[in-house]
Amino acid sequence: MKEAETKLSKCENEATLKKDALITAFIRQNGKDAFLELKKNNYNIKLEQFVTGADQQRLLDIIDDHIVPRTGFVYLTPQSKIGRAPFYSSEKILGSWHIKTLWFNLGVLLCMSIVAILLLLTDCPGKYMRERQT
Repeated sequence: MKEAETKLSKCENEATLKKDALITAFIRQNGKDAFLELKKNNYNIKLEQFVTGADQQRLLDIIDDHIVPRTGFVYLTPQSKIGRAPFYSSEKILGSWHIKTLWFNLGVLLCMSIVAILLLLTDCPGKYMRERQT
């Protein structure tokens, strides 16, 4: 349990340092007033709580000898190699490829569209329906 806490703490510290570096770079480039205005116009506390699960009562659960966080799903790296990922995950893993969620979802939609077009062009649904009626 202590090892898991140490690892989670290390990951949290690394993410915080990256976030702080991005904020500092933005402030250097655009100024502090621009950053505060951007945050004021675009930050939604309720949305943050929903996405990160900050409103959860229990922070961690142990399922099948694995520590499963109840908050911060958006920061998790998916474990599945077939494209399954937590909701709001920024990437999906397909085999050894790490693919941004947007491109993965667009690829799935493209494949489904191609299958639907092929089925319609070969009149597969129509043939099936006509056979069932006779």
